[in-house]
Amino acid sequence: MNKRQQFLSSFLGALGAEEIKWTEITDKIVAGTAIYDKTDPEELQDFKWQMTESKSPDDKTQILIDHIFEENLLDIDRLKKPISEIQVPGLTDQEKDSAFDKLFKVRVKMIDEGEETDFYFIHQ
Repeated sequence: MNKRQQFLSSFLGALGAEEIKWTEITDKIVAGTAIYDKTDPEELQDFKWQMTESKSPDDKTQILIDHIFEENLLDIDRLKKPISEIQVPGLTDQEKDSAFDKLFKVRVKMIDEGEETDFYFIHQ
């Protein structure tokens, strides 16, 4: 699994995906299907992220999204508590704030019937 897939696994997992099926991985694109309920074939969403490996979120942003996912800190796509109340093991407050700034800029396109219709994002 490359760095972009690792990030998306945690990012989409934090947003409720139970599983991800990868459909396209190139130098500039990672695409697939986020599955939200393995027992319901209607609970899925295709996605496409135009991101190169070198520009994908850094290690500190990965630590942050892993923590958000593991600690269930999202209500749909919104943080359940203020950034100031979130402590991330392994990150200083300055690193945490910088990682949140980068995380809030991530946009992953949702694809419906071949068309880009919306996007995934996380906000406070």
